[in-house]
Amino acid sequence: MTEPEHFRLQKILRIISFWGLLFFVTFIPISKAFSTIGELLCGGSLLISFFFKDFRTAFVQRLTKNKALWFLPVYYGLYLLGMTYTKDFNQGLHELNMNHYLLVIPLLVIGLNPSSKEIQYILYGFVAANLFSGIITIYLRVYTAVLFDSEPYMPSPFIMRPRASLNYALSVLLLLNFLKEAKGILPKLLLTLLTIVMFLSLIMLEGRIGQVAFVIAFPLFIAYRFLNKYRFLWFSLFLILGIGGATIAYFKVGNIQRRFSEAFKEFKDYKEGFKSENAENSSVGRRFVYFENNWKAFLEHPIFGSGTGDFRLVAEPYFTSDTYQIQYNKPHNEFLECLVKFGILGLFIFLGGWISNLFLAKKDVLYYSFTIIIFLSMFIESTLDTQSGITFFTAMVSLFSYKSELSDQ
Repeated sequence: MTEPEHFRLQKILRIISFWGLLFFVTFIPISKAFSTIGELLCGGSLLISFFFKDFRTAFVQRLTKNKALWFLPVYYGLYLLGMTYTKDFNQGLHELNMNHYLLVIPLLVIGLNPSSKEIQYILYGFVAANLFSGIITIYLRVYTAVLFDSEPYMPSPFIMRPRASLNYALSVLLLLNFLKEAKGILPKLLLTLLTIVMFLSLIMLEGRIGQVAFVIAFPLFIAYRFLNKYRFLWFSLFLILGIGGATIAYFKVGNIQRRFSEAFKEFKDYKEGFKSENAENSSVGRRFVYFENNWKAFLEHPIFGSGTGDFRLVAEPYFTSDTYQIQYNKPHNEFLECLVKFGILGLFIFLGGWISNLFLAKKDVLYYSFTIIIFLSMFIESTLDTQSGITFFTAMVSLFSYKSELSDQ
């Protein structure tokens, strides 16, 4: 192969890799199948690129310099380590496959050697997909007042509402970030309109965790992205105003009041032993039962956990013997799930790696805001236990980490 052909092929592969990653991130909120296609396009082109020595050398150099991206592969190492003492090997293999994004996505991001501008384009794609889903959310609410009857024909956010609400919350902040950087009256007006649309869709989707996370992350983002002085004081003030506004919204906005009132009622039912309602019909109440039973499973192996594939094996017996007779389910708490699988040492590695990653992110308020959103969700959801959750988490951690380090190089 001649030298011009060599560089031409590398350029083509790089273009395919970029568009593959863009395709992957764009379809995270909409379609698992299309998102996988993007992953394969990006990964395949990068694998071919490894045949070129200059690409291999550059890849190793970028991997060495960008230590913030090491967090996710290190966490995936826990899944590999947990396979050495798991009993249900087949389930362990399923977990390895389910969580392969922890290893693959950081490598795809760093393999592209993207500029901050290219990362921006990828974030544009993510926001565009959420705007598409958000507009459908508003349409269904306004014209049918029914959202979930159309589940089989709608994008994945309508099936996985809690995780979709996280996407919507982050999209509002991303749009505000684009608005801050936009130049000219027309772009600013358009972005303002899109931000309002995305915010309305967050309310109408009725995803409680996304709404709560947004109330906390939004003041931080505004104070540190739009203001230069007394940021902590402004954040405190905005947080108080945000909580006050959320309280007023609870009493004045019907669908917000209904969703949170349901949560309070279901928690009360749980505390009273489900006297007024069957436990299986209580979404919030079931979560506390899940937590209780899985906590008992954690106590069986508190140091190293039960292993990558033995979650059901150790937890299900507690469901069959408790008084509520609720069917087995995971704890709907990412931190407890980590404890059951990998024990206290595993949770220490996970949180320690994540905190280290944040320190390496060099005060990127958008990344910090995302962290608040995803961290809060982990208290009431096993956020990384579905493809939509794990892809959202790994993609955004990788993109924000790499973008932050690029700005310092």
